[in-house]
Amino acid sequence: QDSSPQEVGNMVFAKNPFSPLAESAGVRVIASLEPLSLPGATERLIEGIYLYTCASAQGRASLRTASGTTSAVDWLEDGDTRISLRTMTDSPATLRLADQFYPGWVAAIDGAPAAIERDDVFRKIAVPAGKHVVRFAYRPAAFQFGLYLMLVALASGAYYVAAEFTRGVHARFGEAVTS
Repeated sequence: QDSSPQEVGNMVFAKNPFSPLAESAGVRVIASLEPLSLPGATERLIEGIYLYTCASAQGRASLRTASGTTSAVDWLEDGDTRISLRTMTDSPATLRLADQFYPGWVAAIDGAPAAIERDDVFRKIAVPAGKHVVRFAYRPAAFQFGLYLMLVALASGAYYVAAEFTRGVHARFGEAVTS
């Protein structure tokens, strides 16, 4: 909860570092003012702050094949409304992104639309074998509807201005002909 500003990186303040969601969310480093004794994590004390590195964490994005092997994912873009990743695998796999599943996100693999599935509270997508670029974009329906309404309003306004202009031209032209 209480995520930090983008400027300081992908950091989240958690009330419970022992939460089972921490590992599935790809948490690699936990900082605490108190010792925690986290199982499977290495502890370092640096200037009064306990740093725990979780070696088993998959990271925020992971690619897993049906046989259970994992492959690396390269980050190309990480924005608030757009994410781009490069994947490479020898067999079909599932790309799991430890970002919240939320309506309005769409995905594409090499430009072709792809279905996003829910994985607990996160997102996942089926990726075919080979090298691919996977893009996620946030395009909520409410924004698209608002954009449509704005275009209708602009078209109506343009029609009204054109009609008034035409009416003024006809009125002037009509006066010049009758005089």
